[in-house]
Amino acid sequence: MGAGKTTFGKKLAKALQLPFFDSDQLIEEQTQKTIANLFLEFGENGFRLLEKDLIQQLKTKQDNFVLSVGGGLPCFNNLMNDLNELGTTVYLKHSIGVLSNRLKNAKKERPILPKKDDPSFNNFIEDKLNEREHFYLNAHIILPTNEQSVEILCSKLKNSDL
Repeated sequence: MGAGKTTFGKKLAKALQLPFFDSDQLIEEQTQKTIANLFLEFGENGFRLLEKDLIQQLKTKQDNFVLSVGGGLPCFNNLMNDLNELGTTVYLKHSIGVLSNRLKNAKKERPILPKKDDPSFNNFIEDKLNEREHFYLNAHIILPTNEQSVEILCSKLKNSDL
């Protein structure tokens, strides 16, 4: 959450001249409901099954594309492995401080986050990253904060044998 996956993905797709998809947006379009409403209606487990279904659908696509996924998607239902099979995966690695600041300043409400003025906000971000990072580290490419430019990633993609 808050890593800038959608913004970065759109820039990357443009640079590579590929279509861009965002998993949350695709799920909202398919269900005609917001992510927040889906969490309320189905709970997190139900939402994660929608993500799994989406990734299975995308595995049947023949064309190349850039996909931005929600921060929890790789951590459930063996989806990190499915993403790695689908194509080259990238982890945009940020510090807890950067993520906390970005999320506190985000205009979009996120269903699993505590309120921004909650004293436990930073601890929640730290706990969530610690819980998820071992999944993220299975990405093909890990881009530390100081390397997060589309040009650097394009160069890494061209020089990799993925």
